[in-house]
Amino acid sequence: MTEKGTMSNTLFYTFCSGLPTVAYSIFFIAMAWFSVGNPFRIQRVIHSWLSVVSFTVGLSFYIYYYLGDMKRSAFRKSFIPVIDNSYWFISTYIWMMLISPFINMFINHCSKKAYQALLFVVFVLQILSSTILLQDGPLGGRYWPFISMYLITGYIKKFYSEKKPSFRISLIVFLVSWLGFTLLRAYVSTMQDDDQNKAYTTYCDYYLKTYQCLPNLIISFSLFFTFLGMDVKQSKPLNTIASASLAVYVFYRIPKWENQLWNHYFEVSSYKKSMTGYQRMFYIACCVFIIWFVGTIADNIRARIMGLLVENRLWYKKFCSYIDSSFNGENDGLPPEIEQDHSKKRRRIVIIACAVFACFFLWYNNMDDPVEPTKKKPSEKQEPEPEPEAVHCSVELA
Repeated sequence: MTEKGTMSNTLFYTFCSGLPTVAYSIFFIAMAWFSVGNPFRIQRVIHSWLSVVSFTVGLSFYIYYYLGDMKRSAFRKSFIPVIDNSYWFISTYIWMMLISPFINMFINHCSKKAYQALLFVVFVLQILSSTILLQDGPLGGRYWPFISMYLITGYIKKFYSEKKPSFRISLIVFLVSWLGFTLLRAYVSTMQDDDQNKAYTTYCDYYLKTYQCLPNLIISFSLFFTFLGMDVKQSKPLNTIASASLAVYVFYRIPKWENQLWNHYFEVSSYKKSMTGYQRMFYIACCVFIIWFVGTIADNIRARIMGLLVENRLWYKKFCSYIDSSFNGENDGLPPEIEQDHSKKRRRIVIIACAVFACFFLWYNNMDDPVEPTKKKPSEKQEPEPEPEAVHCSVELA
């Protein structure tokens, strides 16, 4: 929710609250753009997993043993963070990387008319319905919005890669849509709390946090094509900062660590009461910069360690090459008839294994965590449960 107050304050907080949704969307759009039409590389999946687990295990170890503010079950889950609902973005991102070869198979063999028919169904059942009705619709849930982004990106990449929006058009669309929506949301926040303004606020807040809504898709795709159309030369510092984006996200979003970081180290809750206006904006911006700076340095150290232990090792490269050649049907230098037979067997095994793992992954992430019953001490007397009539009467009196 955007804070009430002056126009400048609401503009700042509207920008901050809407930016994460756009950033997450661009992650998946970029993954789809650079995956469609290219061979599958298991090394990307393992590299992302190593980036995540290095931070989750290290920081969870610190919280569990030194701060004592984490359950043992949560600490165990930090070793396999991609199958834990606490890390929803990471688990969704890696799951999408695993199923991307199967989506690419569909994209490569689908005709333009069939593809357009599929996108029309997705647009009506998901994008249009959620934009108008403020509900997820038939294609709701955690994964369908990002699968839809992947399909839209794949359509543009396959049929309009040479006619994609230019830098100037993308920038204009982004600025008009983003600034227009931000100004609208900030203006609504300064209005009186009547029924009509509450309805406007509900729509704007829903658009700020929903991935499949039309405003978020327009802003995200236009910003992505703006970056894609920029004529930027290769820069080592820029590549270092960009490659550390996922690690920086993990660095501050680990459960318990996020609360420790903001409330104990930065003391945002206490400074929030003493600071107002531009002071608070500047302080939050400085906190974000410190998190990004420290997370980038930590990820560079992690990359060097993982390179020495795993990613630069010969056995690791052979393993990745075996999986890639099995999936993509690449030649290993054997005679054609032998290579064809080996490739079919290995590809069948790898596809079945990936499909089973993806199904398990999807099933596990949609399970609700079991609620443990509260155990009462023996000394405590168990009070009898009130009768339904008494409960009903008490509610009416309240």
